[in-house]
Amino acid sequence: MPLSDRLVRPTDQASILEYLSGHRMFGVLQQPDLESLLPEIVERIYPKYHRLYHKGEPTTHVYIVRSGLVVSAEEREEGNGCTWQIYASGDVLCSGAAILDRPHVVTATALADSTILLIPRGPFDRLWRGCPEMVPRIIQEMYTTLRRTEQAVVSVAAKGAIARIAEFLLSSDPERDQATGGEGMPIRWTLTHEDIAFLLGLSRETVSRAFSRLSRMKIIATGRRRIVILNPSSLAELARS
Repeated sequence: MPLSDRLVRPTDQASILEYLSGHRMFGVLQQPDLESLLPEIVERIYPKYHRLYHKGEPTTHVYIVRSGLVVSAEEREEGNGCTWQIYASGDVLCSGAAILDRPHVVTATALADSTILLIPRGPFDRLWRGCPEMVPRIIQEMYTTLRRTEQAVVSVAAKGAIARIAEFLLSSDPERDQATGGEGMPIRWTLTHEDIAFLLGLSRETVSRAFSRLSRMKIIATGRRRIVILNPSSLAELARS
C-alpha cells in the first residue's frame, strides 16, 4: 500500500517536538535543530498487518515507533517468515540504511496499530552531518538493534518453545500495564497466538499448548487482551532453560 493510502495524522508539531526532545537518539540535539526538522516529519498510523516497507525497496525514510509494535522479517514464498527484530515504542528503524543509502534487506510490518514518525533520508542525513554529537547516539541505536538480532538468532537456534515464549513474555515491557494492583505483572495484549508464532518461528498450535501449560503451572493467567505473570521468577527460570 502506498504511503499516501495510509492514515496520516495531522501534524502536532508541539507534541512531536516534546517527544523528540526526550528521545534517546534525538534528545541530544539543540532546540533550533529539532525545530528545523519538524516541517519534514510526517506522522502516520499503520493498522495491524500493514507494511511500512518491503525488502528490496530503497530506504527513503528513518522510522521512529511512537507507539505500537513493528516486526522486521524475511518473507518467504510459502507465506511464513523469519523474524529478525521486534521494534516497540521509542525504537528507530533504518538509520544505518539511510546513512549508507542501502535498500531494505527485510520487510517491516505493523503487528499492532502503530503510530510512526517518518523522517526523510535527506533531512536526516543533513541533521547528523551537522550535529556530530548525534553520531554516538545513532551508533548506540544500531548496536542495540544488532545485539537484539543476535539474541533472537541464538534463541531460535538453542532454546525450546517454552523457553522462547517465556523470554518473550518477560521482554514485553512496552506492553506492560504499570498498575499491577498486587495481582502479578499484567501485560496489555494485542497479539494473537498466530502473531506470537510468527514472531518466534513456532507453529500456532505449539504456542497455544505452551500458554496452556504455563497457565496450568500457575505461572501466568490469561484473560481478554491481558496476560498476568503470576510467578516472574519461575518464568525467568524457564526462559534460561
